Amino acid sequence: MRRKENEPERERYFHYTFYLLLRLMSVYTVYTEKEQ
Repeated sequence: MRRKENEPERERYFHYTFYLLLRLMSVYTVYTEKEQ
């Protein structure tokens, strides 16, 4: 039963990390553009 409960949590964590990575990439691109 714990496994079934853990699965959605893991999925949510994956989505959160993916979103965070996307934001970081966008910020990085803007920063590099400003430097040039």
